[in-house]
Amino acid sequence: MSAVLAHERGKYGEQLAVALLQKKKYTKIEKNVRTPYGEVDILCTKAKVLVGVEVKYRTSTGFGPPEAAINAAKLERLEQSMEWIVEQRGWTGEYQLDVIAITNTTGKEQVVHLENVGE
Repeated sequence: MSAVLAHERGKYGEQLAVALLQKKKYTKIEKNVRTPYGEVDILCTKAKVLVGVEVKYRTSTGFGPPEAAINAAKLERLEQSMEWIVEQRGWTGEYQLDVIAITNTTGKEQVVHLENVGE
């Protein structure tokens, strides 16, 4: 798969994730927040909790479900990114990491929302 096609699928997955979060009453702050440790796909709030969301979109399960891509090293970078965002923005409330895993192997998306996956 070309890098351009993968990028477009990633952006599409993020759009689906934003729509899901809005339905669940999350308020989107911004997308693609860059930190020294990597990128947080979506930054939003719900009930006074700052939520960083990692989105994984797959059209094949050949390498397992999309959430399987969140290994210990990736989770560590996401946690570091959230800690950096909290510090930089002076956030004093609670915060958490979520994962939205989207699989489309049949022409219809299946979405899994894993909440509070960090420590």
